[in-house]
Amino acid sequence: MRIRIHPAFIIYLILLVFLDSYSVCFSILMSLFVHEAWHYVACRLVGEQIDQLILTPFGGVMTRKRGTVSHKGLKGIFVHAAGPLGNYVFLLSTCLPILQRCVNPVLLRNLMISNASMLLFNMLPVLPLDGGQVVFCLGYYFFPIGKLVCCLSFFGVVVGIGGLFLAIYGLMVHDLL
Repeated sequence: MRIRIHPAFIIYLILLVFLDSYSVCFSILMSLFVHEAWHYVACRLVGEQIDQLILTPFGGVMTRKRGTVSHKGLKGIFVHAAGPLGNYVFLLSTCLPILQRCVNPVLLRNLMISNASMLLFNMLPVLPLDGGQVVFCLGYYFFPIGKLVCCLSFFGVVVGIGGLFLAIYGLMVHDLL
């Protein structure tokens, strides 16, 4: 499997370091690594062949080898739920007393926030996020594919517009707009 880094991802990381800290940058990278590693392991367990992983500012995008089709049903649910499950396990591990004694409290807090954020965001039932993929793999057996994709895409637009309004509200509250 090849790993490619999108140029926008590098700019994103540089901005994180300059606008926040190395701790936040490391936490986001660690959360992304855990998330994608769990997806990769799940793919290998069900026999999917991954060609490459592209790291973007919005997360990782895995592409399958030519001629292979992604799994639907329980195998698809397993593959798509693995990333958020990995973030959840990592989040639980930050509560271990030995980790709390050995790791800088600021770094530990940033790891908790980044893993919880990635977990919650990725489980939104919109395509192409993992939650939308899980709903698609489950709904594949019950609904026509066209209607299922249309419904999940509509939820994506609603969530996107909601996020935009939330960002504008945040900027207004902090007198940045």
